[in-house]
Amino acid sequence: MARPSGRWTFLGAIVLVGALAVSLLVPGASAAQTTITWLYPGGEQPVSRQTWQAQLERFSKVHPEIRVEVIDVPWDLAHDRIVNMVLADDAPDLIQMGSRWIPEFAEMGALLPLDEYFGTTKGQIYYPALLKTVTYKGKLYALPRAYSTQALIYRTDLVGAPPKTWDELVATALEIQKEHPGMYGFGIGGANHVSTLSQYFTILFSYGGRVFDEAGNVVLDSPEAVAALKEYVDLYRTHKVVPNPLEYNREQLPDLFRSGRIAMFISGPWGGRATGLPPENDQVPYASAKVPAGPAGTATEVVSDSTGIWAGTDNLDAAVTFLDFITTEEEQVQRDLIGGLVPQGPDMAARPEFKGNPYFATFVDMAQYGSSQPQPALWEPFQDVIVDMVQSVLLGLRTPEEAVKNAVTELRRQNLVPAEL
Repeated sequence: MARPSGRWTFLGAIVLVGALAVSLLVPGASAAQTTITWLYPGGEQPVSRQTWQAQLERFSKVHPEIRVEVIDVPWDLAHDRIVNMVLADDAPDLIQMGSRWIPEFAEMGALLPLDEYFGTTKGQIYYPALLKTVTYKGKLYALPRAYSTQALIYRTDLVGAPPKTWDELVATALEIQKEHPGMYGFGIGGANHVSTLSQYFTILFSYGGRVFDEAGNVVLDSPEAVAALKEYVDLYRTHKVVPNPLEYNREQLPDLFRSGRIAMFISGPWGGRATGLPPENDQVPYASAKVPAGPAGTATEVVSDSTGIWAGTDNLDAAVTFLDFITTEEEQVQRDLIGGLVPQGPDMAARPEFKGNPYFATFVDMAQYGSSQPQPALWEPFQDVIVDMVQSVLLGLRTPEEAVKNAVTELRRQNLVPAEL
């Protein structure tokens, strides 16, 4: 296998509780079976477990000669678990991961380039922005497995026509607060959490800004990035239409919505389900609408999870066979329907299972406005830099201009700019 470079050091002992290896036993299987392992972050969660167990059962009927062992580990431990397994030369044959980790793992030599196996077949079925999330320096390193866009979720009993621009959103939120004292018109997350990046990037893209250009050069120090950050922060500090963003991440906004503290928020399709209520209900009826437009139009960050193959696998043929199976259109559609995820390409999106749900159809429609998540050299420190940029302005410690300039300096100082590696 390709060995990890010296940029990575051993992360030390970390607690890896909760990881559970689960295998699908095929009745009557012969001793000639090939066993492959699949690391699946979040696989212990009920919906995820339902999904992968059903997939393995279907796979075993078609390929009884291959036995699959699932290693499920909580998401918050997954990154370090993968790195340590790779450094120990004991990684699983297949690795499911946040696609944001692909540049790091590719630079480590941990992932097998997949162009030879899937480049001319699978690549045609995905949205271009989604395919970019699993491509690094021109090579395909994984296949998408979960895909999300964002949309505005709003109270239909409080909002007549959903706002189409950020200015309209502020006006709508202020009107709600005037008519319903104690309620905020909108909610946005700003805590130290990965979702804070998604919240900012969606506004950034609507302003026409980017973090890196196509060649991997940092372009965050732009008027568009400054204006987008000001838009984000003004929701709290100037317009006062959101509760303190520092106290919440995006995943906590559905609870605020259900309890009546906010009337609108931006999330993926799971945001409605996270309220525990269907769109049509007597307590907080809701619907979805396009993300408000900025100067460059409406936009959404495209985020994905994906599965790649360990570069050091001894079971390449079996791993390729399994990855090919779980990424067929039928398997992807089943997974997306169970998990409430956005279909990953236009042909899948056109299916009635997705188009027939008005709430969900908005997220499908937002795919055409998607821009892929930035691809820094290392995600974890990149996340810290962007969160610090946002929080420093929320706290009044820096102006938007100062915060953006500082973030660019840190991206370069920490060697996070792909083109400068």
